[in-house]
Amino acid sequence: MRKVYHSAAQLPLFALSKICPHCNPPTEKPLEEFPIDREKKDGRKGICKTCYSATLRGRKRNKQKPDKEKSHQHCAKYYRKNRERLVERERIRRAEHHEEILALKHIDYQSHIQERRQTSKTWQKAHPLYKRQYRAKRRMRENASAVGNVDYQKILERDGYWCYICEQNIDPDIRSGVASLTFDHVKPLAGIGERRGTHTEDNIKPAHKCCNSRKHLRLLEEMTPFQRRGV
Repeated sequence: MRKVYHSAAQLPLFALSKICPHCNPPTEKPLEEFPIDREKKDGRKGICKTCYSATLRGRKRNKQKPDKEKSHQHCAKYYRKNRERLVERERIRRAEHHEEILALKHIDYQSHIQERRQTSKTWQKAHPLYKRQYRAKRRMRENASAVGNVDYQKILERDGYWCYICEQNIDPDIRSGVASLTFDHVKPLAGIGERRGTHTEDNIKPAHKCCNSRKHLRLLEEMTPFQRRGV
């Protein structure tokens, strides 16, 4: 007599779904709707993708913004402590990639050439004293003369708005023209030997524009009274 065996339906070895406790109400969903997590036994996180994304967005909104001032102080402290090492490392990097750096700078300049020119014109118009200092330093480098850092505001505080050539007051409200403020080198930069001066604060004094032009490459004692007549 043949025996008949009734076999029960085979159960899956792994669960094909799980319940997300964050859903309202808690809902059973397929495993594909749960983010992957290799550390879990079933390879999935405990909450569904929708709830997980909402949790991440909430964390980002509640995350405290970094303190820029504190971060800047930390970077400045680190730089002061390791200044020599950082400078040497940057010098080596620039030497090794000199051609690449020049090429990148050229590309950047060409792509923003109009903006840079406009920015430069605006800055020069707002800072005429620094523009004058830059040009003077350039002439001094070409003449191989001594160049120092010049603060024109300190010169004005020292001498005031007083033309040392004609010995008359200078109107600070006049921005252009023969009576406007300029700064003259007492000993000319283009002089020869002992006549050559330096671009330093002790060799620079305020003067009218017309007086400065009349003096040209002369020394003050070489000018006639007519040349020192002023405006």
